Amino acid sequence: MSEEDNLKLLIWPLMLVAAWIGYGRLVLSESRLMPLLTAHTLKVFDGDASACDFYDDDVQVDIVQEMRQGRWEVEGGKDELCGFLRKSAAGLTLLDANVDAEFADINLQRRGFPWTEATLSYTEHVRISAEKLPEVVFSSQDALLLVRTLTGVKVKALRSRSQQL
Repeated sequence: MSEEDNLKLLIWPLMLVAAWIGYGRLVLSESRLMPLLTAHTLKVFDGDASACDFYDDDVQVDIVQEMRQGRWEVEGGKDELCGFLRKSAAGLTLLDANVDAEFADINLQRRGFPWTEATLSYTEHVRISAEKLPEVVFSSQDALLLVRTLTGVKVKALRSRSQQL
């Protein structure tokens, strides 16, 4: 083998490792994750069944919503979460409600080498209005543990605490 062939054998693996690291940094960046989160939120409020595809099959869920009508708690996995999302979307559909959501206080922390996980935390402000009903406004503090897979990004854990304002 020539010296040039040996150099090629060394360069290709290094280029692949650099590409994998760069891909991890790109995929788990705020500029890529926030559009994903926004699209997911729209799917949830529209009752789109594909919203559950955003969650890993082994997702761990811990949701507490303090509303004037009572307290909702969801703990468990994907089945519990998707059931909760379906019920919420069905209620919004029946009311023919308009939903506006805004994200603030966004914090992203990548970890794992080469950036295979990230924690994304944020505050979500939601305003729900429907004809002949009082407007409902609530704020939630959410944290998502995201994992990078070969097919994209999935939510591995979700913690949410919300309160009606």
